[in-house]
Amino acid sequence: MKTYHIRRARVLYDPTHAREAFWQTAEIAEVNTFPWYKGGEQWEAFAQLLYDGSHLYFRMVTSEDHAIRGIYTEPNQAVHKDSCAELFVMPGTTLETGYFNYEINCVGTLHLAYGRGRSGRQFVRPEWTELVRIWHSIPGPQKEEQPDDCCWEVEAAIPFAVMQAYVDFPLPQPGTEWRGNFYRCADDTSNPQWSVWNPIPLPQPDYHRPEFFGRFLFI
Repeated sequence: MKTYHIRRARVLYDPTHAREAFWQTAEIAEVNTFPWYKGGEQWEAFAQLLYDGSHLYFRMVTSEDHAIRGIYTEPNQAVHKDSCAELFVMPGTTLETGYFNYEINCVGTLHLAYGRGRSGRQFVRPEWTELVRIWHSIPGPQKEEQPDDCCWEVEAAIPFAVMQAYVDFPLPQPGTEWRGNFYRCADDTSNPQWSVWNPIPLPQPDYHRPEFFGRFLFI
């Protein structure tokens, strides 16, 4: 099981100003394991997390991606079929806790649900999802594949209160352990690939497997 150390943010988050300065202290998690690779180009991707007293901050950066697509623009649509960055996070360490899947396509559309596994998931209510602030490098509302496609990134500022509306947990402190994984996918692009941070030893793509989550350690 891999471990990712979530450091406390040193400055206030402002996606319109000094973004790189905000993220420079965050550990890098390479999302470059392709368990189900069959052919085609493999992108390069990494994820980062930071936290403060009220938010968890998520970032994913992708390069060497020459088939970038984002056609879904409504919340909770099938954004995994687009060029998509995903954070699956469990605010605890036991499977009974359940987990949230934050799926964000390259034009900033969010799919967010909660549950203990693939079946029986419930969409997070709109009044909560609207509190998640998202920044994306590719302007919308939609993005079709282009010959000069290369790179993109997304960020999300996630209030802990959004998750506390569904799970009772204390705000993380140094030493708090959670579980989670980072994913990248692009099911319906001309180069469908699936990459992960913590390995998933299964024969077919399946991100909804919390038993293969890695360790998130707040420091």
